[in-house]
Amino acid sequence: MKWCRRQLCGIHKSRQNRLRFASVVVVGLVTLFVVIRPNDPSKARFARLSKMVINHHRLLFKELKTKEKIQASPDPSVYRKRQEQIRRVCESRNTSSSSLSMTTFLHRSWFAEEYKLLYCLVPKVGCTFWKRTLQVLRRQAIGLKTPFKLLYEQCSSGRRVAIKNIMEAVVEGSNLTHIISERYVKFMFTRDPFERLFSAYIDKFLTPNLSFWNLGKIIVYEMHRAPLKKYWYGHDVTFSEFIEYVLTTEDKYLDNHFKPISRICDVCNVKYNVIGKLETFKTDVFHIVSMVNASDWLVFKDFKQEATIDTILDISGKAFQYREDLERYMPFQDILRRVWRRFKIANILDLKERFPLSEQQSRTISMEDFADMVVTLYKTSERRDRGSRTAAFIQAYRQLTKSTLDKLRNMFRLDFELFGYDITGPHLDAMEKDMKDRSALEYDFYDILR
Repeated sequence: MKWCRRQLCGIHKSRQNRLRFASVVVVGLVTLFVVIRPNDPSKARFARLSKMVINHHRLLFKELKTKEKIQASPDPSVYRKRQEQIRRVCESRNTSSSSLSMTTFLHRSWFAEEYKLLYCLVPKVGCTFWKRTLQVLRRQAIGLKTPFKLLYEQCSSGRRVAIKNIMEAVVEGSNLTHIISERYVKFMFTRDPFERLFSAYIDKFLTPNLSFWNLGKIIVYEMHRAPLKKYWYGHDVTFSEFIEYVLTTEDKYLDNHFKPISRICDVCNVKYNVIGKLETFKTDVFHIVSMVNASDWLVFKDFKQEATIDTILDISGKAFQYREDLERYMPFQDILRRVWRRFKIANILDLKERFPLSEQQSRTISMEDFADMVVTLYKTSERRDRGSRTAAFIQAYRQLTKSTLDKLRNMFRLDFELFGYDITGPHLDAMEKDMKDRSALEYDFYDILR
């Protein structure tokens, strides 16, 4: 105290004293802030989510007694046919150029250098699975033999080591295109454009998602709904509004989740060893892993069930991880209702499974207990696969006019041709007719937006 009084008394005597005193105060305040500052809550929530994923996967492994055999596709000619389809379309459209775009190469590719794997990342076509799988194959996650124990945030692209090795070869005189062609097993995955857009909408707008709800503000504003609704929320974008945004946004501003795959992976200039499809995902995954002799490094006990439970943990966990930010949009009970609806659309929960939590229970339930509840219902339900996703898909595309569908087909025309999908779809009437349980069509999947 005496020192402080002396400093205060001398503060008017010289500019030097004033500066010294100010410096002491600033340093003291900064030190105090650092000492008493609470831990970053997002990091704590991430740690809990990571621990929950590991614990659930450990329990799942104990429960499942079998181990799936990872082997190459029984019909490798499928991949040759897919390559030939791409070659024919590229030649007919004359879309090949003389050299590979370095920008495309750097920004789209993920690597497992140890296995000389190069993956062109396409959002909404199993990319999270492949990011994690490549991370395991790079052996940076020591001791892991399954990608389902890793979170998305724990993955890196593997570009640093790969680019270093490639650049060394370029300096020595090798051609970039030749290096990529000869050194790597290159693969990518595709998906029917109609299905991919629908999946992106459900994942980014119906399901709580901070980043894309911010985009939703722009979409709602551009759809001129601002005077009628609080457009700054952006959580109530309809499927038709979403599609209109996709159709009217310049390519350079359009997120890769909504962009044609042909604009993401340079299929006419890069000869991919394997063109995988989401429609044959498991077979294609096992085929690629077998190609690079990585079968012994990965373990899957029940690929479909592990992937489904991983989806439950991921979606549930993120709702809790970003809870404080999401509650700026709506009460947490409504956030969990949306998650619940997402699980119904994914055929994880039966349509008749009512949301079980009161407002008070929603505020107090833990992340682990909520995920446990959904996993238990998923495992015990006998009627969940009633065509919920198909019905939700039909309801979404019924919102679009014929003119809008024509524009959509035109925008994704090259994808349809390159990857062999039916451009005349979606055949909504035929889909309705083929549904075994048409009661799902009576369910309003999008009332939760209102």
